Amino acid sequence: MSPRLLALLLALAPLAPMASAAGSRSGKAAKATSGSPGVEPLGGSLQSVGASVLATLTPTLTGTLSPPSLSPVPGLAAPIPALPLSAPSISDLSPAAAPMLPAAPPAQPSETQDPVSAPPAAPEVRKDSLLERARNWLFPPQLSGSYSLGSADAFFHGTSLARIEEAAETGGVLSAQRTYLSDEPGFSHGYARASARRTGTPGVVLQFSADAVAGKLAAGHYSPVVQAGHGMPTQLARFSMALGDIPLSGLTPASKEALLAHYALARDLAPGDAAAASKLASVARALGAAVPAPRPLRGLADLEPGHRVLIPEGSSGREALYAGLSDGKVILVEARGGAWLKPRRVEAEGFKAVVDIGPAPAETLAAVGKLHKIDWSGGSQAERLDLRFAARGLWAKVAPDAAAEIIGLRARKLSKAALKAYVRAEVEAAFERVKAARGVGNIGLHFNLHGGTRRGYVGAGIRASKGDIALRHSTHGDPNDKVYFFQTAAHSPYEALDASNGEILLLPSRMGSVLNVFDLDAPELASARADGRIRGSSAISMDFHGMPGVPYSAYLAPPMTVFTATAKRLGLRSLSRDEETLATARFLEAALTEGGADIPGKAAASGSAAARGAAARAAAAADAEPDIPPRFKLVDNDYYYHGTTLADLERVVESGGEMAPEVSMYSQRAGDSVGYAAERKRKLGRPDNPAVLLQFGFRDLSPLVSGKAFAPALAMTDRGMPPVHAAYVAAEKPVPLALMTAQSKESILVWLRAKAARRPDEPRWARLAERLEAALHR
Repeated sequence: MSPRLLALLLALAPLAPMASAAGSRSGKAAKATSGSPGVEPLGGSLQSVGASVLATLTPTLTGTLSPPSLSPVPGLAAPIPALPLSAPSISDLSPAAAPMLPAAPPAQPSETQDPVSAPPAAPEVRKDSLLERARNWLFPPQLSGSYSLGSADAFFHGTSLARIEEAAETGGVLSAQRTYLSDEPGFSHGYARASARRTGTPGVVLQFSADAVAGKLAAGHYSPVVQAGHGMPTQLARFSMALGDIPLSGLTPASKEALLAHYALARDLAPGDAAAASKLASVARALGAAVPAPRPLRGLADLEPGHRVLIPEGSSGREALYAGLSDGKVILVEARGGAWLKPRRVEAEGFKAVVDIGPAPAETLAAVGKLHKIDWSGGSQAERLDLRFAARGLWAKVAPDAAAEIIGLRARKLSKAALKAYVRAEVEAAFERVKAARGVGNIGLHFNLHGGTRRGYVGAGIRASKGDIALRHSTHGDPNDKVYFFQTAAHSPYEALDASNGEILLLPSRMGSVLNVFDLDAPELASARADGRIRGSSAISMDFHGMPGVPYSAYLAPPMTVFTATAKRLGLRSLSRDEETLATARFLEAALTEGGADIPGKAAASGSAAARGAAARAAAAADAEPDIPPRFKLVDNDYYYHGTTLADLERVVESGGEMAPEVSMYSQRAGDSVGYAAERKRKLGRPDNPAVLLQFGFRDLSPLVSGKAFAPALAMTDRGMPPVHAAYVAAEKPVPLALMTAQSKESILVWLRAKAARRPDEPRWARLAERLEAALHR
């Protein structure tokens, strides 16, 4: 033996006891390794490999190394013959393919997580720290469920939903060639993350009982050791390879339940999606389980507080108690780790539909309500209807068209006077549509001029008070209890919305942040005028005698927050005063049309009235916008963009719906294509020919385009020329318009339909919309 080899062996000699200790870890480690040598052909650490080499060489020192043989997995029924060991691919097996991410917080009470004496609807999860590591991770999304067996009695396999679906379609078994199991769930998460990244679907950690895989596994490699305690290595997990296909029907009940719940939620969230229902049926068949019955998909406006719901989260969901809404935000009490968390408020727009899994048990509601001070009754009828009004998401409905209209008005560079005239006309037209839809002749508008919150008016109406400003400056003011307001019979709706607070002289102001809209001819008010409870009426006020004020039953919709974060609601940086007034009028039309049903005893306007309002908003946006506004985010590098004009697009539609290669160039930079569209529009100089930006998916367009045409320009970079064409490609084959993204298709169709509604005397728009829709959906 050479001196160098002898020195190496002497250096490794102290590691022999450590290698021995690695096979005698406490608990499940001892059970997994007793009676079997620790073989590490595929991935042990340097120390354990050195110990294995030393154990092989020590008896002879000059002997020849031989490959380690397979040994049976302890605890399995049938002995496994020695077979040649072939290592799985690194991409499938190596935990290093995905760096470890922090696990979800352990299910223990903390300052943000309070235990409740009554158990939640979800099953109690174990507090074992290693099992907690196997719960959902931050990215990518993963499914694990609450495992029904301890690690010592089960084996875990990390994969992804794409692999599960493939197995379900090909006999319901996991192929032996790609199935690798561990007796620890945490390590399988590394494989699940790697598979999730490769397939683009959520990862999943499956659990099999030892009996289900008996006779189908061969000992694989140990995981790397770590220094723990007094410098002694601790073996973390043992890995095993499948010798035969493993049926999915052998999964533990909890693992089956997690898979079924995932696919059932996807089906329930898309009731009309045949593919989602087919996937669920296929997976249920492979698991040997029945297909879960469909659960109702409900809007938050239709739910009562105290219901258990599944909140969509990516491709899965989480359980929560629905506690109502507050100022447009959803109040949720989520279940996690055997406890109900503190209530939290989230934006209502993200939860327009949830899966209703029924009311929670009374004892659970009592315990959670006592702990977190929640009133599950939802308050009075007026308060419950007000919550439903908040859940309608009316700002989300009007924002796209209102933003497009304002952007278009800015592009037209109107004078201040012309903009004011435009907004005045549009506001008055909107209120005329409201009057026709609700059958009212005189609308009152009352602001919270002297403060007060929106919820203070709900159910209570407008309280009369000694509000004459002269009372604070003299003894000759009007001492009557009054309600001040604007009325459309005496004031322009624009003037009512544009009015400033008379007590603030030097700074721009509004009359208030809460607007109450009521019917001045309501029966309650007409009766009070007749019997003298209301007298001394003027154009701006009413005196109340023996009556508290304007009753809530006279409202046309619940109180509304106005002139607050309006630009943010539209996705714009800022708004001028008239722009904010215009956007508010668009919101008020939608609210007064739909919100009537949210006042006790009242009904909403007809569906046709709401549709007329929506058509008017879209038409105004189409007329104001000089270009067709994109209803998609401009994201560089993820898409290909093509800038053109409507006239050019019309020629493509007339010639069969495919863009010819010789005129089709695309860029991964949206700004470049926007500039090209504007330049093309300027060169053509035709009226009613807006610029259009088309968006295509990168993967959809890649097979049809190439950057070869721009290779000469890119070659100039070695001479100091900037690579201005680096993101450009040209079509080599005809590009069908049907490859556009759904949002890009919607942009053009919405614009054309609005144009057709606004210009019924010009059949061009309706005809083009019909032909383009046919070309886009071939």
